[in-house]
Amino acid sequence: MIIAVGSTVLMMPRERVSEYTDYREGVPAPKSITAPFDFEILRTDDELFNVREKVKSYVIPVFDLNDTLNNHLNKKFGRFLADYDKILTVKNRLTEFSDPKTSSDSLLQETKKIYIKEKAAFNQTYGINIDELTEPPLLSDIVTRKNVGHYIKNNTEDRILDIPKKDIFNKNLGKIILRSGKEAFDVSLNDFPDIINKNRRDADFIASLYKTAGNDSAEYWKKIINNFSKPSLIFNKQLTDSLVQKVQNEVPLAEGLVKKGDELISKNTLVTKQSLNVLRSLDLKLKESGEAENSSIMYRINFKAVSGKVIISSLFYFILIFMLYFNRKKFFYSFKALTVIFLIILIQLAIVYLSFKHIDNFSPYLIPISVTSVLVSVFFDMRVAFVTAIVTSVLSSLLIGNNFLFLFIPMFSGLFTMYAVHKIRDIFQFIYKMMLFSFLGLILPAVGFYLIFNSSYSDLFSAANHSAINAVISPLLALTLLTVIERIFKMPTDITLLQLSDLSKPLLRKLQIEAPGTYHHSITVGNLAEAAAEAINANSLLARVGAYYHDIGKTFKAAYFIENQQNIPNKHDKMAPNMSAFVLSAHVKEGIKLAYENNLPEVIIDFIRMHHGASRMEYFYNKAVNLAKGTEEKVNESIYRYPGPKPNSKETAIVMISDVVEAKCRTESSANTDRFRQIISDIILDKLRSGELDECDIKLNDLSKIREAMVPVITGMYHQRIKYPAKIIEGSEPDNIEEK
Repeated sequence: MIIAVGSTVLMMPRERVSEYTDYREGVPAPKSITAPFDFEILRTDDELFNVREKVKSYVIPVFDLNDTLNNHLNKKFGRFLADYDKILTVKNRLTEFSDPKTSSDSLLQETKKIYIKEKAAFNQTYGINIDELTEPPLLSDIVTRKNVGHYIKNNTEDRILDIPKKDIFNKNLGKIILRSGKEAFDVSLNDFPDIINKNRRDADFIASLYKTAGNDSAEYWKKIINNFSKPSLIFNKQLTDSLVQKVQNEVPLAEGLVKKGDELISKNTLVTKQSLNVLRSLDLKLKESGEAENSSIMYRINFKAVSGKVIISSLFYFILIFMLYFNRKKFFYSFKALTVIFLIILIQLAIVYLSFKHIDNFSPYLIPISVTSVLVSVFFDMRVAFVTAIVTSVLSSLLIGNNFLFLFIPMFSGLFTMYAVHKIRDIFQFIYKMMLFSFLGLILPAVGFYLIFNSSYSDLFSAANHSAINAVISPLLALTLLTVIERIFKMPTDITLLQLSDLSKPLLRKLQIEAPGTYHHSITVGNLAEAAAEAINANSLLARVGAYYHDIGKTFKAAYFIENQQNIPNKHDKMAPNMSAFVLSAHVKEGIKLAYENNLPEVIIDFIRMHHGASRMEYFYNKAVNLAKGTEEKVNESIYRYPGPKPNSKETAIVMISDVVEAKCRTESSANTDRFRQIISDIILDKLRSGELDECDIKLNDLSKIREAMVPVITGMYHQRIKYPAKIIEGSEPDNIEEK
């Protein structure tokens, strides 16, 4: 608990609590406030964003001028044509040398090497596939080449923007900053064509050369012009962004000044958005002043506030502890149970703390309290889950601040989901139900608060979105934590119990083969225990599975137990009573040993330990007393008692009663419902008087319900049958058959 309290206090807000949380927009101010000193009115985040966006609209975009680029490209175009002609000449020569009558093979091979080398160099230098231009020779027309050359040369001095004007940052300003070397000056945006104008002008020029649309030469001349005529005004995005950042950083955080003694707000006047901002600024100033005055670590720790946090958090943990002590002693005295409960609470608080710290505008609809309530109800019970959900909701709201929505909404969602999802028999049903009821547990309060506070549709829509996100995440998180806790602390869920109830499990198969009578006895006890547990709202699955395994120790020396003695003498007839008692009590120790070897959960091993409690083996005790009569020998009663402990839960108590009921009723050759009811009543009364039920939370009213639940089950198991004479077949003896 100390660790839990310390962790909770560490997660609580360390800064001073605002004095102005009761002031809300549109609500009358509870009291008047006067400025205690001079302070600046700080802009809100939204206001600061809007001002920064406004100053951003005054930043002029920057372009770099590159006048030498097109001069270089113009010269490169001349080399391009020369290299093209050179390759075309080599190609023609290669065609001539291909005729064996006019040329030698060595000359042909040498020309091929030159051709391939020249092509590779051309393609690499100009980025154009020469084969597309030479087959057929598309650029051989002298007049066209001359016209294109003049066109490129004439455009050398043109200054063209490299991006469309419509895409230019702050184009509405109508000007740009032009950088050339170390100089920069403002120029009108309208003085320069953009890339779209250039492309249109290039298309018009090509069209003037080739009247026919779709001409291959026209398409390639267009590509060539684009390669050798580029825009010379290049947008400098990096420098423009840095100018934007600079002017935005220069925006002052404050928008005004308040003098000491100025009235900030009058009592009963409506609180406006502006007055709320003034109070927020004052609150931040008070916080800064307190930290500045107490600069050392010891002074900065507010021991008074820390003490208060310790007291408040401890109070709620004590509520949980007291509930366990008075209502669930078995959990209170279990270190493992307390560890798991506090661990679940701390995990939940850590999730809330980290979410609130890292998610802007954190919403109460995002708090997954249903994870806590469902986990505790699965591992423990509904009452523990109910109190834990309330305690966790309160502590979560303390981590966030003074807002009752962060208390009420998660708490309602947790309790609502807990009652819908507290048993896991099917994983998909669990996910579906938890998702559905988590969403309903969040959206219903959202609708209620929407109607109460007359909120906007956007607020309701936001709450619905957050509720949906919570509903999707919660079952996945719950299943993950459930698996981790189950494996680490060896606390089985219903899913694990269902797996253990499989009669083909190795341990149950061993019991069936080596001790068949005990096996069938255990199955019958399981049926009785399940019915009784359902009658008093105990865990019927746990009771049934515990009954299956309670006598597995009888596989050790199975023949010494009466239910396994088929057509053989009773071994105890020739044994001393104390030795018989030793053999019988050993099945508890051997069962526990087998259970650990097979990794059975501790909660199942409890059934092996407790199904006899500390009861006395009456048959062998009475036999020892009779043998000791007339002698001075005293009978040590402790030898004839099971080692215990006594049952500490409803389920283990039910299995203890069911075990005796099954054995006693089996001895009845003919019995009716009333007789079975009397037998069960006597057994329950005997266990009650002997104190075997003192340590479990079972009530007298529960015992009567257990009896009534067992009667129809045991009656059905040992019902009577009517015998009819069989038809006599010639040459055979008469038989009896049973009609069911």
